[in-house]
Amino acid sequence: MKRLKPSKAALAPLGRQGVSAYFLLGIIAFLWGLNYAVVRVGLESLDPMLFLVLRFGVSAILMFGLLRWKEGSVGISPGDLWKFVALGIIGTTMLESFVVVSIDYTTLANSSILSIAPWPIFAAIFAPIFTKERIRRSLIGYGLVSMLGVILVILAGGSFSLDSDLLLGNLLAFSVSICGGFYSAACIPILKKYSALRMTTWMFSFGTLFMLPFTTKAWGATDWTGMGWSTIGALACNIFVITIICFLLWNKAMPQIGAAKASFYRYLTPLAAALSGVLFFQEPVYSGQLVGACLMFMGLIGISLPATRSGTVKRKAGSSLN
Repeated sequence: MKRLKPSKAALAPLGRQGVSAYFLLGIIAFLWGLNYAVVRVGLESLDPMLFLVLRFGVSAILMFGLLRWKEGSVGISPGDLWKFVALGIIGTTMLESFVVVSIDYTTLANSSILSIAPWPIFAAIFAPIFTKERIRRSLIGYGLVSMLGVILVILAGGSFSLDSDLLLGNLLAFSVSICGGFYSAACIPILKKYSALRMTTWMFSFGTLFMLPFTTKAWGATDWTGMGWSTIGALACNIFVITIICFLLWNKAMPQIGAAKASFYRYLTPLAAALSGVLFFQEPVYSGQLVGACLMFMGLIGISLPATRSGTVKRKAGSSLN
């Protein structure tokens, strides 16, 4: 098999184009949050799991064509096949399915907090296993500030409950964070060998494949002829913008700053989701949400700051004594 060229382009500094990786991750996370309103429209006519299969399945097909056109081939090394299968199952099948199902078995506030807030923590736990990423104390501190902010944003608009009747939904929502943290860390070494386009294409392909068994009844139960343009538009937006463009850019930018740092930017997603509710569904805005948004941005700004020179000197001095 022809040796695959390492994806230097995928790891190239985005600053050359005048856009920092931090800014790009923030924009993408914000778009994912606004997408909650779009998905709500799409699910009016489509089963949730079927919506996911169409979203990621069609995206994968289009991305295979794009991959062939841009890189001249679509293959991966046979020895890496299991890595893409695992990444597809955990990062697409399980993660996306758990998000959809958890909302049906618990409150929206529970689902939002348990699926988003612990995500960076698990990314930080898994990162040393797959990469040489070091977790600074300042990252933990600013991360906790951001976490407090996202919890305030969510709690201000809903009620968190540990009711035993919601246990299944809570566990599924918490599992989203585990899957997301694993995916964020595990894809970093893969992106050193493959382009973001190649990795994402194969991840979506295997992820969709393992979703299909859960949609057997939905295909026949869907009123395809009665589907409105709003549903078609919502699906098209999810395929082209939210999935293909956003995931490719996210997977391209994430290795530049590390899995743990990048994961904290997902805290912008529930903030944008709350904003979409205000803009499109006339949902109220609470003062707690504004305070939470301020804390979130303060934490993210701190996370984005480089390590101090004094900290670098101390580490060098410490290493010379050993």
